[in-house]
Amino acid sequence: MCLAWLLHCNIMDNLKKLTIIFIFSLFLFIFIEQEYFTILYAEEIITIIPGSSDEKRERFYDITYYPIKPGKIIKWSNADNIPHEIEILSQNNVTIKNYKINPKDTFSFKFEKIGKYTFQSSQYHWMKGIVDITNNLKTKKTELKDIDVEITWSPSKPRNELTHFKIIFIDKNKSNIEHVDYIFAIKDKMGNLIAQNIPIHSGWGMEMTQFKIDHLENLVLELTITGLSFQPIDPQKVKVVFE
Repeated sequence: MCLAWLLHCNIMDNLKKLTIIFIFSLFLFIFIEQEYFTILYAEEIITIIPGSSDEKRERFYDITYYPIKPGKIIKWSNADNIPHEIEILSQNNVTIKNYKINPKDTFSFKFEKIGKYTFQSSQYHWMKGIVDITNNLKTKKTELKDIDVEITWSPSKPRNELTHFKIIFIDKNKSNIEHVDYIFAIKDKMGNLIAQNIPIHSGWGMEMTQFKIDHLENLVLELTITGLSFQPIDPQKVKVVFE
């Protein structure tokens, strides 16, 4: 009887130890996973550009078409010197968020459901953009010598349609980096140019470009960084080969 009781106690002690180890391992896994994704991905942010209240300006936000997966948070930042009131509208044009954002201030919104949402200024009708909540996208991150680059394209496998490329420039402290000069091009595997934008200066580290693509198979995306913080650098290249 005593031997059976001792065996029972020993088994229970071992089960308790295993349970503690399992719980500890689970929390450790969750922590590492959260840290991994925090490090891996850049900040999803849309910036209101200085002077946006002037309709004659070329741009009012640094990005006006924003593809992102459901469950993600987008932050709006006001780099202008006046307050702005931003509305987020559902697919049925119903206001689901309205926020007054002061200069140097930010606000965030989490998008849960797939669909296209409008964000706009309630004061200046020309300040308008689209957030596209979709699983039909793909992201590639590349680490370079002085900078990291995250590129997202949507749709992930275009078929004779407009393809949106979202570009985020990230410094080595994992923050979005301002003032990046770059050239974005798409080539075939022989190096022949398919499409290219003019050299661009990214003021806030978030950019969008778009091209009509028949298909991405056997094409190469090439992004060349030529300057950082208004200083020229030896060109650093990101290459994504589409299979």
